[in-house]
Amino acid sequence: MTHSWYVDDDESLIKTKAQYIGLIDSHSIEVFIDSKPLAIQITEAQREKIESFTPNQQITISYYYNELTTQYILVSIQ
Repeated sequence: MTHSWYVDDDESLIKTKAQYIGLIDSHSIEVFIDSKPLAIQITEAQREKIESFTPNQQITISYYYNELTTQYILVSIQ
């Protein structure tokens, strides 16, 4: 897979294709990137859009790693 790296407000933004697995809970999703699972935190507004996705659907996401919370944070999803 091709990963694009951007820097925005001192955060490294990762844009990549992923396989959507599903909601973990009301504020996080699981995806596979390069056959590796990853949990990513989402907002309520993002959850509303994500609820229409199906398991194993191919998506494009942008996210970053927040060192303070040690969590991956979703910025955009298509």
